[in-house]
Amino acid sequence: GKVNLANTIFREPLDLGGSTFCQEASFKGSTFEDGARFEGTSFLRYASFRDAEFLKEARFQEASFSAIANFGKALFDCPATFVSAKFSELCANFLEASFWRDADWTGARFSGTANFNLVSFDGSTSFWKSYFHVEASFQGAKFAGYASFQGALLSGNADFRATFFQEELNMEFALFRMDAIFLGTCISGTANF
Repeated sequence: GKVNLANTIFREPLDLGGSTFCQEASFKGSTFEDGARFEGTSFLRYASFRDAEFLKEARFQEASFSAIANFGKALFDCPATFVSAKFSELCANFLEASFWRDADWTGARFSGTANFNLVSFDGSTSFWKSYFHVEASFQGAKFAGYASFQGALLSGNADFRATFFQEELNMEFALFRMDAIFLGTCISGTANF
């Protein structure tokens, strides 16, 4: 059946690296006080981390999401690592999430819509060599630190409307195969395209 750990406070480190969740997994509203490790974890059904709080570390490198991955309004008060994570063709939802420290998406693959609308990135953020197969939407997102999309492949529409880049934006060698919309975008620092 469903794995329901919603609204749970994890006071000790949680290490579920390499695990497989065959059914829906809900960590909605949970607090991870001493770190959460989901390295290489497979989520075969809907995975919810909506409204979750990560206070020490959030490690999702090489995690695989075969259905909707919902991180809407999640708070990352720690470095967040999604290096080489794979998101299915359904949706990766990070709507209104907050990343207060560095966020690393190097080599992440988004096979479906990637929703980063209204996300706050306060530290350095890297989407270096990430792959967006369908739509990548960053409408109204705020990047307070260095933002890199260097070498990223955006096969679908890329929507950066009303996005704010406070420091350097690096899009060198990024490939846009469809429309790239920057209407109303503010870039305060250096921009490399």
